Amino acid sequence: MLKNKSIKQEKEPLVTIVLQTYNRQNLLETALNSAKNQTYKNIEILIGDNCSEDNTEEYCLKEAEKDLRIRYFRHKENIGMVNNANFLLDRINGEYFIFLNDDDWLDENYVEKSVKFIHNRKNYSMVCPSTVLYPPNYMDFSKKIGKICKIAKLNSNSVFKRLKEYLINQDSIEMSSGCFRTSVLRDIKDEEGQYIIDRYNEDIVLIMKFLAKGKCKVLPDTHLNKRDGGFSRNLNTTKEVYTVRGINAQNIARRRCQIFSNAIKNDNYFKSLFSAKQLQNLSERIYDTLCWNYCQGKYLNKIYLMKIIRCIKFLFKYRLYKI
Repeated sequence: MLKNKSIKQEKEPLVTIVLQTYNRQNLLETALNSAKNQTYKNIEILIGDNCSEDNTEEYCLKEAEKDLRIRYFRHKENIGMVNNANFLLDRINGEYFIFLNDDDWLDENYVEKSVKFIHNRKNYSMVCPSTVLYPPNYMDFSKKIGKICKIAKLNSNSVFKRLKEYLINQDSIEMSSGCFRTSVLRDIKDEEGQYIIDRYNEDIVLIMKFLAKGKCKVLPDTHLNKRDGGFSRNLNTTKEVYTVRGINAQNIARRRCQIFSNAIKNDNYFKSLFSAKQLQNLSERIYDTLCWNYCQGKYLNKIYLMKIIRCIKFLFKYRLYKI
């Protein structure tokens, strides 16, 4: 009798691909095609249309008629990215789920590689593709000109080491399109029925929660293909970071450290995993580690300073900061 059955010998687990979109039908086609054309076929695709004003609705309805794995939802009004995400996450049927932005696309073997790795490794809460960055307006798919992002090691048995490795490198890695265990997601849901709340860098906090629950593997032989660029237009979450007096790179960095540290200390999900003493210790260690990395010059390099300049320009444009 075989003790270790392959996934092929067992019933293949369902994987849900979650796709939010708004007014980007031309880019959505690439993302949706990459989901439909996966070598792993037992998938469902949830599309949340945030009341697009272009041809998104017509396109999605046609695609849903042709492929019964697609479930299309259109909101009567724009409910915002956070509410749209929570709406879709509540409708996941898969044992695993993947976030896919409407301007990105997956290698065709990504779901297959992910399920093959994670399915029999119960101590892993997620796996991630390697990320390849392309120029913002890239459309020539015959040319592979992307830059491969750093591959982080997130398989330590220590929760602190996993969080530390992720947080000090999160500016140079992309993990939001990982393949996540849905069972962990259900534990994250708060008393108000939300998986994601509207706060600064919530995508990073969500990944922190999965890393607190289990290990992660970054797969080197399959990729998320991502158009670089884009910048947050959420004024409320932007204010959360830039309320410090005397705006500069170090003040912004310290504020980010504080936000991530507080997320660990105050979030009910983390409280359910650790004792109060463990939380306090973990929070303090995260804050000290991030401050050392962000504020002592190691990460105040040209790339990071360019991000700060973009932030400052944004603040002045929307009158969120005054000298």
